[in-house]
Parts: sequence; structure tokens; C-alpha cells
Amino acid sequence: VLHLLNFDLRYPRAIQFIRRLTEHYDLSVHTLAKAIGDIASYDYNTCCMKPSVIAAVAVFIAATLEGVEFPDKLHRLARVSKAEVERLAPLFASAILQLIKNEKNYGAIYKRLFTQRRMIFTKKHIASLASLASLSH
Repeated sequence: VLHLLNFDLRYPRAIQFIRRLTEHYDLSVHTLAKAIGDIASYDYNTCCMKPSVIAAVAVFIAATLEGVEFPDKLHRLARVSKAEVERLAPLFASAILQLIKNEKNYGAIYKRLFTQRRMIFTKKHIASLASLASLSH
């Protein structure tokens, strides 16, 4: 089945890139980036992207939500341009908001992120995500 889907288990996953990109951030940015990366891996519009791109956008959004800068150095490290990250961020924000709003449709993912990991998107985070998601419309 995996061969038919052209899915290769040898390639790195987004979490490996997230670990590298969040080395200089605190745990809250890392935790948010992991959750965003997980959500992106399950969303139809973002799951087909390279793991490095998913990681770069996830860390960018997590840093933005926490009010921390995403320095140019990290764009070079991730090999994803600032323009590309900013272009994709609204798509990711929409995916996150969709999951939060439709928890019943995403039961297993919701349970894993929000119940087992005790992940919390605050009201401030949700407002920032809504603002970011509106940039794509």
C-alpha cells in the first residue's frame, strides 16, 4: 500500500526538522510547533508538503503565537524562503482552526494533541491564528 502511495519511510519526518529549528527556543515554542506539525501532517492541503517545509512553517507560526522572532538564520537553516513561509502560514492556520472548531470530526487527532499531551491553544493564540488565516482570503 505504501509503495502505491509513493510513500518512503526512509525520509526524515517533520519532527526531526522541528527539533533542529527549535533548539534556541523555549519549550512552549517547541511544543506548539510539534502540534502544528502534527496537524499539518493530517490535513489534506498540507500533508503532501516536504517535511522541512512543514517544520519551517510550524516553527514560524509557533514563534509568532508566542511573540518570538523567527530570525532569517532559521530560514537559511530550513532552506525555505521567508516569502514561502509567509505564503503558506495562512493555510496552516486554517487547518489548525478547522481542527479546533470540528473536534468531533478529528476525534483521534484531537484526543492525542489536546487530551494526552494537554496541548492548549489559548484564546490569544486562536485570535492570532484567525487573523493569520484571514490573510489567505
